[in-house]
Amino acid sequence: MAGGKTARRKGHNFEREVAIMLRPYYPDAKRQLEYQEGLGYDIQGTGDLSIQCKVGKSFKIEKALKEAEQPNKIPVAITKKDREDIVVSMYWKDFEFFLISYLDNKDKIYVRPPVKKKPKAPAVEKPSIN
Repeated sequence: MAGGKTARRKGHNFEREVAIMLRPYYPDAKRQLEYQEGLGYDIQGTGDLSIQCKVGKSFKIEKALKEAEQPNKIPVAITKKDREDIVVSMYWKDFEFFLISYLDNKDKIYVRPPVKKKPKAPAVEKPSIN
C-alpha cells in the first residue's frame, strides 16, 4: 500500500505548490486540511474559484472539473502529468468570461513574457587521480 501513500503525499505536495503559486493573487490561498477533504476543492482562499488539483501519470480532467463544481464558484482543474508542465482547465462559459474581461482590459493588464527554461549544465567530469 506504499504506492497509495506515495500518491497521496505527491498530491498534497502539488496542492501546496499550487497554493503558493496562487498567493500573489490570493494571499489567503492554502491547501485544504486533511480532515476537510471531500469538499470538492483542494485550495481554499481563492475567491470565486473552486480549484481541484490532480498530479500523476493519469487522471481525468473532466472528473476534476466535476469535483470542483460548487455553488456560485468557477470550477478550475489544475493538473500536472509527471515531468510535464502544469495545465489549467475550465469550462468554455467560464473561460469566455475571463477572455472577455481580458480583452476589455488588456491595455491595463501587464502580461509577463513566458519563462524560458534554463538549459541543463553539461556534466562535469571528475579529474582522475593517478
